Amino acid sequence: MNRTDLRLVQYSVTRKVKSKKSKKSTSKKVKALGYFHIWGANADKKGNEKFYALVEDANTGALVEVAHKDVRF
Repeated sequence: MNRTDLRLVQYSVTRKVKSKKSKKSTSKKVKALGYFHIWGANADKKGNEKFYALVEDANTGALVEVAHKDVRF
């Protein structure tokens, strides 16, 4: 696929961030831009389906699985 075929999306992912003063790490939601590729579904241990989107990061080119609720077109 060419990048002209892909839709530009905004997505958010949770990243772990270490604080400078303590050794504990916290999670923080970070928004980024990327290119939408495809929808997918995985089954968890209980057999429930979890839907996700496969998004290519606009800056790094890495493919990221993002929860369906964290993607904005």
